[in-house]
Amino acid sequence: MNYDLTTEEKSAKSYLDANLPTIRTNLEDSEKMLYNIQTKINELPRNILISDIKSDLNPDTENLNSLKNTYDRIKEYYDKLDFLNGQSLLSSDLPSKTIDLNSNIRSLDARLKERIELHNKLANQIRSLNGDLNKLSDDATFFETILEFNAIKDELEKLSNKFEGGFFKSYDEISAEISKISQDIDNLANTLSTKKQSLVEEITVSIESDQG
Repeated sequence: MNYDLTTEEKSAKSYLDANLPTIRTNLEDSEKMLYNIQTKINELPRNILISDIKSDLNPDTENLNSLKNTYDRIKEYYDKLDFLNGQSLLSSDLPSKTIDLNSNIRSLDARLKERIELHNKLANQIRSLNGDLNKLSDDATFFETILEFNAIKDELEKLSNKFEGGFFKSYDEISAEISKISQDIDNLANTLSTKKQSLVEEITVSIESDQG
């Protein structure tokens, strides 16, 4: 097919042959990754905070569409054997642009994965707090610290509702509340432990006194 091409056209064709397959592969990879990210996002519960990731997804999608359009125009020229016009559209930085796009999308996917892991980690911590608090219920009633117990329980319920409803602006906010409630539970547990120890000592003294 090269026998009737000018030297300039042969050079342009070689340039296109060297670059178009890589560009096509990169664009196909980007398209698959973006589709997978969007699918993942659509399947997530509404209370996962990913508005920033969604915002960053839009420029990558627009960039992909623009690069695909450029590729399609170049391929059109190529299929018409108009290699010179095809080469003029294939700027020297086009291959690197498709590589950069892939890198950006991979970074976005990694951020989404980390965000989901963080969300699940905090959800587990809230569940653990509920379990830790419930263990203190009987002792709190017995030692008449039920007001403190109920105050912590109310705070934990508010946190759970805020988290499950997605009524928060950042995960740092949730993490800070978890830390505070965890400390409150620890303080109550220590108070109850001290009261238990005092009771044991009183009983021991009483028994020894009776025996004496």
